[in-house]
Amino acid sequence: MLPLLILEAIALAPDAPDPYLNRGIAYEALGDWTKAIADYDQVLALNPEDAIAYNNRGNAKGGQGNWPGAVADYQGAIAYFGLGYHGVLSGLTVGLSKGAAPC
Repeated sequence: MLPLLILEAIALAPDAPDPYLNRGIAYEALGDWTKAIADYDQVLALNPEDAIAYNNRGNAKGGQGNWPGAVADYQGAIAYFGLGYHGVLSGLTVGLSKGAAPC
């Protein structure tokens, strides 16, 4: 079950990316990859340069076994954040080890 505050935040500020990012994280923690990806898609629709949304969507795609999609998202995170975000390189490494080619 999702925290009520996240749902209320989306209702109060439907054009703000952070509530969708937080709900995506909650869905990811529940293993609901499809809903997590949908929320990260919404974050990126609102803010196309959100490196954390790219990284998290890569994690969710990896959870689905979609390693080419995950690698593409990790590369998107690197494009906007650089290599400073610690999770990007580990996710990229896992994706590449699963046979996904860099984009």
